[in-house]
Amino acid sequence: MKIYRSHIQCPARRRKRRADDLAASGEPLRAAHPIAAMQRAVGNAAVERALAQRYPVRVRPDASCKQVADWLDQHSPYASAWAMTRASFTWSGRLNITGSAPNFTLTVSNPQVRMTGPSVDMPEWSPSNPAMRAAWQDMYDRLRRHEAEHKQIADDWKTTLTERLANLSLEVTAASRREVMRRAQALINAEWRGWIAEFQAEMSSIDPHTEKLHCPTAESAPSSDSSDDGGDARWRKGAASDERKPRRR
Repeated sequence: MKIYRSHIQCPARRRKRRADDLAASGEPLRAAHPIAAMQRAVGNAAVERALAQRYPVRVRPDASCKQVADWLDQHSPYASAWAMTRASFTWSGRLNITGSAPNFTLTVSNPQVRMTGPSVDMPEWSPSNPAMRAAWQDMYDRLRRHEAEHKQIADDWKTTLTERLANLSLEVTAASRREVMRRAQALINAEWRGWIAEFQAEMSSIDPHTEKLHCPTAESAPSSDSSDDGGDARWRKGAASDERKPRRR
């Protein structure tokens, strides 16, 4: 399961005048970063650990394939999907406003795109049976390779977003330069949201995704529940979702 979020926040009303003044002076205008406060409070290392979580599969070490699959279907944090990849982007840059009333052009110089993630949350379980352990690891590796495809998409989009900001040129009709400054971030964010929607669509294009857990034969399976061990249990990743109501894959 995957959630892809882009954090775009307009300045609070009490800071709006300050943002206008920054734009007028040519200083960079920044989109607020969603975890900046957390980084200041606990440091970058703690944030990185928080983004690299593994959730425990709460079944016995000798559980059968069916028991493991049923638990994940019902109790995974992302049920019925069993893994989640997250990536989010924020932008900053220097506003350039050229032209004269009523025809102005808005561009961004020295654009910067910051990516949080991609981080992947995967299930963690330690089977006691060697054959089950090998089957679990095989499935896990295949699932992880699929998540790496999502990571590559996110990495590529960081470059794409930077290039699009650098090439952005918006024609703005306004009575004054100051009016353009007041509208600048909202205008750029409207473009940004469209780009993020494209990113999310590309992430979703490789899902839903399914992997199989190739279960051990009855002879090598744990004796506590051997009748459930034969065959393949399907490990699913469900369909992607909207960032506000996270649709999960």
